[in-house]
Amino acid sequence: MTTKNAARLAVLACLVGLICACGDSPNPNADAKKNHAATVFQVQAPDWQPCIVVFPGDTALSASDEEPLDCAVVSVPLDYARPAGQTMDLALRRRPADAPERKIGTLFIEPGGPGGSGVDAVPDFASKLSPEVLARFDIVGFDPRGVGRTRPSRLPPGAPALQCGAGLGEYFSHDLADTRPGNAATLATAASRYADTCRDDPILPFMGTLNVVRDLEVLRRAVGDAELTYLGVSYGTEIGIVYADLYPAHVRAMIIDGVVNPALSPEEILVRQAVGWQEGLEAFFRWCKHNADECPISDDPQARFQHMLDLARTTPAMFDYKGRPLPLSTGWVTLLSVLSIYSPDGYPSMARTINGVLQPVPDWTPLIATASSMASADSLGPTVWTGCMDQPLPRPADYDALVAKSAAAAPLTGAVQANINRPCAYLPVDPDPVPRHYEAQGAPPIMVWGTTGDPATPYQNAVEAAGQLANAMLFTFVADQHVAMGGGPHRQSCVVDVQSDYLLTAVLEPQAAPCHAYP
Repeated sequence: MTTKNAARLAVLACLVGLICACGDSPNPNADAKKNHAATVFQVQAPDWQPCIVVFPGDTALSASDEEPLDCAVVSVPLDYARPAGQTMDLALRRRPADAPERKIGTLFIEPGGPGGSGVDAVPDFASKLSPEVLARFDIVGFDPRGVGRTRPSRLPPGAPALQCGAGLGEYFSHDLADTRPGNAATLATAASRYADTCRDDPILPFMGTLNVVRDLEVLRRAVGDAELTYLGVSYGTEIGIVYADLYPAHVRAMIIDGVVNPALSPEEILVRQAVGWQEGLEAFFRWCKHNADECPISDDPQARFQHMLDLARTTPAMFDYKGRPLPLSTGWVTLLSVLSIYSPDGYPSMARTINGVLQPVPDWTPLIATASSMASADSLGPTVWTGCMDQPLPRPADYDALVAKSAAAAPLTGAVQANINRPCAYLPVDPDPVPRHYEAQGAPPIMVWGTTGDPATPYQNAVEAAGQLANAMLFTFVADQHVAMGGGPHRQSCVVDVQSDYLLTAVLEPQAAPCHAYP
């Protein structure tokens, strides 16, 4: 995996592991009014233009395209309790249907995170669908609140989507793997200081998943579709589940792949995620031991990984963050390592990276480049704060107990996973919890995919979500990777064709047998 691809993987799709939590609303009547507002807000159809026209200077949107895509912005209420007030400009990107005369409608896609850019993800999603889906659907992705190119209507184009999002990269540069009391106090101070910078951010109070779901309802209406066709992976599954629960009659077809289960408590989600990260590393270690020709650390990969973490603690490398140096801490090294092996395609590159770090003159270059890109993208703030808004984690007095529980469940990754989210203990605004007791009663059949060795969204999440939804079927992909979409390294038809056929027909047939990544 190249450094560029690793950075893209980390920023676009693989941040779900930090935290995705949900809860029960304290004011259902107020929420009902907001949900209704999304169905009646006077929205205009997107004015699709070349992306370079819609987002001047954003050459990445045009230079990287192998096919013509276009962009637009759609205005939605910043606060659905005040739909006539200030608005947000949602950034959209579209791959038009290849056969518009046979078009079924729009397929909305969501790549996860939180913090992933749907605008950036359109080409990747399109590459993992069948030609017939590409012929008959516009593929549309959007940047959720606080992410990428979406911002309040009054802000200039160059302003950050979440003004306080950038500071989280600096917080990550602390030793997030150290569970000793003295370091816990240091982390508590740093987390509190970062949270204080978000206290007056105009977006933070309105960036929870409930508002993203309402935005999706407005977008469905904006493109003129009578019903929603949706493909969400990772955190995008939470958006899909909540949408189906709030607007069941508006769903045509929905795939949720790599499930974040809103029924779980935030503590359960965090610990499960830590265990998933640990199991992902263990899958990499097993591969390494059996592939010495591709893995230069095959004699003892776990010990070599631990040695790299020790070096990050005692003699960390430095990376550039917007013109100033930050240490490549245990937190950064653990996070980047896990994200790089969300697919077995990343195993050889990760093995070479660890081997390079352990040379007499350590070579941290791949991790330095990815950390610099990821921190400078300012996508980390939405990753943590969206989960905090959906349901807050324990307050400061109880947070160390959660760190200890997570570290006990996953010795290699648990402390980092919990400490990444420690700013949630100091959430500076009121939370906006989503329903934990969802059913989506009245929705058509929903396709739920779980991957048995998913390091980010454990398979059990999909099993439980399929059981809780009133009308859903579980589909199983046997693989060590994050999400099934695309069918793994061999583009297995039992994923690609099955997902595509369902999107085309909206008819859901049970899976005859689990789909295996390898023939």
